Parts: sequence; C-alpha cells; structure tokens
Amino acid sequence: MQSVIVQDINELISSFDLFINTYENFKQYTAVHSTEEIKNSFKLANFIELIVSSFSTENTLTKLMDVLNKHYKNQGKTFCYNSEFFRTACDHLLKIFFSYQSMDINTIDICVRMYTTLLPKERFQKLLSDLLVKSASYEAIMDFVLENEEPLSKNLEYKLILNDWKRLYEMGRCNEIILCINEMLKFSKVEKSLYIIIGLLALEDVSQDEKSVQTLVLEIISKKMFDRSILSKQFWLTLFNVNKSDLLKICKSSTDFLESICNFVIYIGSMMEFKTINGYNQWMSNPNISICPELSYYDLLSLIKCLTNENFEKKQYVIEKVKQAQINTGSLLWEKLIQDLHL
Repeated sequence: MQSVIVQDINELISSFDLFINTYENFKQYTAVHSTEEIKNSFKLANFIELIVSSFSTENTLTKLMDVLNKHYKNQGKTFCYNSEFFRTACDHLLKIFFSYQSMDINTIDICVRMYTTLLPKERFQKLLSDLLVKSASYEAIMDFVLENEEPLSKNLEYKLILNDWKRLYEMGRCNEIILCINEMLKFSKVEKSLYIIIGLLALEDVSQDEKSVQTLVLEIISKKMFDRSILSKQFWLTLFNVNKSDLLKICKSSTDFLESICNFVIYIGSMMEFKTINGYNQWMSNPNISICPELSYYDLLSLIKCLTNENFEKKQYVIEKVKQAQINTGSLLWEKLIQDLHL
C-alpha cells in the first residue's frame, strides 16, 4: 500500500515537472510548435488544474504544495510557482502564445481551439479581457478576432475599442478619436453605435490612459446632450434603451452626465399632455412640439426609477431635480411621477 502511495506521488510530481518544463520552454523561444505538441501541452495543463482542484476540494492542497517544494529543494532548485498559478495552468499557457508579437495566427488558432475544447467559452472571454491590459498582447488578440470572427462578449468589445483609442491617445492622435466618435454619433449611425460608447464609458477596471480617453469621450457625449434639435432625436431614443446598469455607472462617476439626463427627462416631460384615449387617462407627448414623441410617460418613469434605486448613491440628487420640476412647472405629471416612484 505504501509503495502504491509513493508511486502515485511520484507520478504527480512527474506531471508537475513536465508541465513546468513545457511552460518554461515555451516562454524561452518562439520556435514553430507542432499541432500535436500544442494539444498535448494544453491537455497536460488541464490535468494539472484538475489535480489542484481535487486536492483543494479535499483540503489537502497545502500538503501537495509542500511535497512539490520539498522535491525542488532536494534538487537544489527554487520552486517559484504557487497553487494559484496551477489553478489556471491553461491560462498561463495561452498567455505565452498571445504574448509573442510575431506568432503565426494559425498557431494561436490551434491554441484557442484546444483551450475552448477543454474549458468554458466564458473563461476564454475573461482571459482575453485580462490580456488587453498588456499592449504586447493587443495585436495578437485583434488579429485572432478579425481572422476568426470570434464572437465577443460586450465588455470585451468595449475593451478592445477603448484599448485601440488609448493607443491613438498615447501617440497624440486625439483628433482621430474625436472624428471617430462624431462619426458614431451621426443620426444614421447612432442607433447601433451609442451602446458601444456607453458601454465603453461604463468600464471601471481601466488604466490611467484609458481613463483619460473615457474623459475625452464623455466630454463629446456631454456636448451632444445639450442638443435639443430634431437631429438629436435618435440619440435620445437610443439612450433610453441602452443598458441601465451602464448608465448608472456613468452617472455615478459624472454628475454632469447625470444632470444632463435629468434635464432631458424634465424637458420631455414638460411637453407631455394629459389625455383620455379609449377610456384610459394617460400622459402623452405632444407630437407638434416634442422632438421625441415616441417617448412615453413610462419611459421617463423607468429611467428615473433606475436613477432613484436605493443602491445609487446620487439618488437624492435625482429626487430633488424631480421635485424642483414639480415646483417650477406646476405640472401634475411630476406629482404622479413622485407617487409612482413612492418617493
């Protein structure tokens, strides 16, 4: 029985040895790797992850790491990997291939196919998002996405665009960013592109340069929000339909953005009239004077309800804006809005 246990431990140590050697060899040179070699390396990495997961479940992971440390110490080597590294062994392997600036796209494709065969697609998307913080990985990721038409999560799409604009910002080419945003905000394009701008502005885990780009984008959007002409109609209709959680994140970081939204709600609400249609009493926009008669009372209610969510730290600001609108206009619409919001 003792010999069986020793044999099992030796096999485990051999597996970890093989993976570490594979990982370090891949890091040291960019030679062409065969498809079989790549497949076997990811299978081994996945096996390492499963071992670590099994030991962790049995609360014996510390003992495993002690054995590995002792093994390397007996060989006169320094064991510089912790359990967290082995938990995501496949990630570390894939990162190497994305970090090679001149890596053949076909090789990366093989790596990705192998990775996504062994692991959930969501984990791959998260890994790509994490890699975008490293400029060395950006070109490889973009090449892979374009070559394979890889379907992206929304957050990854926003991060790719933000990273691209950050690179222009670092080169002093801010005018190109501004031109791109203005193009996206055109009447004919804003319905499809505004959600990207809002999603990009809502990203929170960003670098300082990316934050500077967000500030530039927000300045352009803020100017657009002063527009009350018919040309701004599609912008506002789309803004009412973007992800509300993204809007909240932007409002949280920018009181000016929040104020512009509140002002527009009040502006549209002040052009609504109380009518009886088919026996139902309701507030409706006057199409003769409103730039967005498509917006209903319930559209306004839904947005303000989101902005007065109990978890939103600036909700009191929004409540005061609505109450002030009631005082300034004397319109019963604001009284009903306050009642419906239970304020």
